[in-house]
Amino acid sequence: MKPTDFAEKLTDFFNSYLIRERNLSHNTIRSYRDTFKLFLEYMKSIGMKPEKISLKHFTAERIRDFLFWLEDNRLASASTRNQRMAALRSFLRFLEIECPEHLFEIQKGLAIRKKKYQKKTVQYLTISDVQALLKIPDARTRKGLRDLAILSLMYESGCRVQELIDLTVDDLNCGRTPTIKVIGKGNKARLIPISDQVKKILLEYLNRYNLANVFGPQYSLFFNAGLRKLTPEGVNYILKKYYEILRLERPKLPERIHCHVLRHSKAMHLLNSGVNLVYIRDFLGHENVTATQIYAKADAEQKKRAIVEASAPVWVDTNLPDWNKVSNIEEVLEHLCKR
Repeated sequence: MKPTDFAEKLTDFFNSYLIRERNLSHNTIRSYRDTFKLFLEYMKSIGMKPEKISLKHFTAERIRDFLFWLEDNRLASASTRNQRMAALRSFLRFLEIECPEHLFEIQKGLAIRKKKYQKKTVQYLTISDVQALLKIPDARTRKGLRDLAILSLMYESGCRVQELIDLTVDDLNCGRTPTIKVIGKGNKARLIPISDQVKKILLEYLNRYNLANVFGPQYSLFFNAGLRKLTPEGVNYILKKYYEILRLERPKLPERIHCHVLRHSKAMHLLNSGVNLVYIRDFLGHENVTATQIYAKADAEQKKRAIVEASAPVWVDTNLPDWNKVSNIEEVLEHLCKR
């Protein structure tokens, strides 16, 4: 069967444009791939076989229907919907140059706007909560030590869960100034300092598993029982397991948690310690300081709540005379002197 123009252009989009021209990260390409897997699933749901799809079917109306399908059938949030649309928009930009004969329909697709939504407040743990969480893993066991190393490094470095599981033994520097080398979004590398305390935990973990000698420097720093690289779901499972134990001691904590909460927690703790937002931006690997400002906003809201909740001092008398009901300033002053 001869491939359709949609199949041909989609293949070029992934194999040539995204990798060679844009040099996008593996994670971004994987996210784009998942979007088109969902699009093909949607097309099948309306009776269109993937091998029969052509560019004439990739219309603005079809894209809108696909986005509604994500919300109705996949229960996707508005942010997830916008993320999927970003992948489709990138493909449309590619088609603008490759297929100018479809330019009108492409521009209608590019005109589809993001869906507005109420952004959630930043969820984070207090320093006391983090300290209590890190005391739960039993470091006397191999598995407990591994889990402690994962959780302590994830909080200490503020790295994303994907950045954590992509670390190799060689990315860890336990010298006089201990650091980890992280490859973030856009394949950008950054060095993150770690404390001597976390360095000690990691060294003990390396020695207990004999990682440097048995597996080599390019082997994954963290892995599961099958000696395979951990997945984001696996790390989330580890975090939730210990968090549920913590909630038994501290039931006022939120019911749910995810790995990004530790990243948020580290950022908030740095901000509360007086660290400049620019340094926090570099520490977290944000493209610009705008993304980092969510922590400043959350900190401001926290302070506002504290001020509101604090009652006014009892010595403040707000029952002052109404200036409109007195005839002259002498009466006002006389009234104040009698109080």
